[in-house]
Amino acid sequence: MPFLQSPAVFERYRKDARNSSHFVWFLTSLQYFETPTDRWIFGFQKFGKVTLLALEPLIPESPTGSEAERLSNFERAWREFREAVQPEISAFIAVYTPFKEVLFKNQFQTLRIGQEPWVDLADCIPTGNAGKGVRGARNQALRAGVTVEEWTAEKIRTDPQKEAAIRDLYRLWKERNLIHIGGFLNATDPMAHAECRRYFIARSAGGRIEGYLVATPVGGIQSYFLEDLVLLPHACRGSAELLTLEALVSLHESGAKLASLGVVSVNAMSADGGQSLPPAIQFITVRLPALLQKFYNFNGLETFRKRFKPRHWENIFLAVQNHHPDRRSDAWAWLHVLGSLLPAFRPRLQLSRQWIRDAVIGPFERYPISWGVGLISFICFGAVNHFGHLPDWALLQFGFSGDAPFGQWFYRTFTSDFLYFEPLHFWFTGAFLIVLLRWTERTHSFRFTVGFFLTISFLDDFLDHTLIHMPFQFLRPELYARLIRHKDVGGSLLLVALIGLQLTQLRRNREIIFALVAFSSVFGFLFHSFHFHELIVDLNHFVFVTIGFITGKVMFELDRREKRAGAKRKPPEGRSVAAPAQKKPRQLQPTPGEKTQD
Repeated sequence: MPFLQSPAVFERYRKDARNSSHFVWFLTSLQYFETPTDRWIFGFQKFGKVTLLALEPLIPESPTGSEAERLSNFERAWREFREAVQPEISAFIAVYTPFKEVLFKNQFQTLRIGQEPWVDLADCIPTGNAGKGVRGARNQALRAGVTVEEWTAEKIRTDPQKEAAIRDLYRLWKERNLIHIGGFLNATDPMAHAECRRYFIARSAGGRIEGYLVATPVGGIQSYFLEDLVLLPHACRGSAELLTLEALVSLHESGAKLASLGVVSVNAMSADGGQSLPPAIQFITVRLPALLQKFYNFNGLETFRKRFKPRHWENIFLAVQNHHPDRRSDAWAWLHVLGSLLPAFRPRLQLSRQWIRDAVIGPFERYPISWGVGLISFICFGAVNHFGHLPDWALLQFGFSGDAPFGQWFYRTFTSDFLYFEPLHFWFTGAFLIVLLRWTERTHSFRFTVGFFLTISFLDDFLDHTLIHMPFQFLRPELYARLIRHKDVGGSLLLVALIGLQLTQLRRNREIIFALVAFSSVFGFLFHSFHFHELIVDLNHFVFVTIGFITGKVMFELDRREKRAGAKRKPPEGRSVAAPAQKKPRQLQPTPGEKTQD
């Protein structure tokens, strides 16, 4: 029978799958056609005039193993498919470069719609400057006590709590999206055909499941597809990186050679080949997404995957052929294809309680320090300043000055950081302070960020008085009297300390930029100070940008030492994945499109 059922196709999938997404065939409502002569299996769905073909067909291995020989019978297989299915418009979705070249030679118009990174499992630990983000995140998770374990299908089947944990995480993940796209190639089911998939679970120090990652085999090339990386909304930082690295290492230990990190869509749309797209379609599919990227960042997933040291990026294509008897315009055919994608992928609006909660409370939970400081500063600005200038009574009562009673220093050093002289002072200094705090929360642990903020907030005025003001008590007593009468408010010292700290996060020219900032902090105040004591008062900005930079440099060197030590250990210290014993696989066949590297 040329039309097959899913079980028969699944057996062929385990031998002949070469596209990382071929497993999705069994999660959606496809029809399967096997050509009589060469036994190619096409997976497809019909939507009106359009026949959408999911990925490449399953093609038997050639006797010599040659990729060209394996694809050489396309014309015959395609003719048999067309005779049986009678498509008016055909569209292959998400095919690799070798198969795209065959389609192009057979009058298909092609469009690059994305890329897919493949990692060499023998060299999967990122090294050097490019990999420091992954190593730092992994180390952060390890320090927090996160461990990774592997659950086999048998363990999950015999322990209902394990399956329930995975399904609960999956449900939470779905509910966090306002629009759920779950049809065609976007279909997901973490427990489908569990017997052939591998499950990696991240646990916190307290035993809570932080997330899971499912590795699905790509049988035709002895590789794996890392799909379904699902985490709790507020999992321990670095859990995603730790899960991914542990999975890569464990897959390598079991004999796999490559792993796909998943397709990055939309980021690389471009007309491909000499047979150009119709102008209207080129505008819709190429120029419009390029314009949208100026307003929205589509490259977040690409940036995340780049950090994992991909060996190469495989191009992903959409290919369309118009079979209509009267040969209506190709633009007409493309519009039908684009229109068929909507019912195929089935986008669905779901206004769930979890999504509302994440939208309202999520930002506060992700960045509690910056939101907290911003909220307190805004409330103080409204309650004390009435959104105008700071009243004299507030400056006298809450501003810091060296002539205040020593017992009041301990609260004034905090209160002065949340008050501002005027609206411009508040909106300029306060806004930049919140931005830098948010950046610090992204690059450092919660504990470090809180500790650094509270330490600087408490010690800023004490250090200012001790390092800058007190020497003048012995050298220039009359100037010292003027210095300690100066009352100061605002978070500018916190701001410059954070600037110094975060300069160490830059990849290049950190020292040069620090020198320029330090130089500016001195000469900037020098040229606008009318009196010598005003310059002395403002020199504290140079002191605190230096303190911030030294702190960041020490943290950077300690972290780099730990990363280098971790990079030499494969797997990293603290890993707990125990890969089940597996039979050594046969030699890996060439990866799809291996010769077409970007």
